[in-house]
Amino acid sequence: MSDTLTPVEADHAMRHWTYRSESAIPIGSALHKRMFCEMLLTTHNLYKPAVIAGRSSIPPRSGA
Repeated sequence: MSDTLTPVEADHAMRHWTYRSESAIPIGSALHKRMFCEMLLTTHNLYKPAVIAGRSSIPPRSGA
């Protein structure tokens, strides 16, 4: 996934991922495994602590 996506765009890309297949894909088949790996590579959202910290509703610990 691109580093240029906003958190909202990255979330949308993950939730609306599709695979180009015209028929059912048997679970556990080579095609199923390939599809799963492609989904992980396509929807991976890099860990960005600054973005996560900015969205947190938990106040920072003080005096630690």
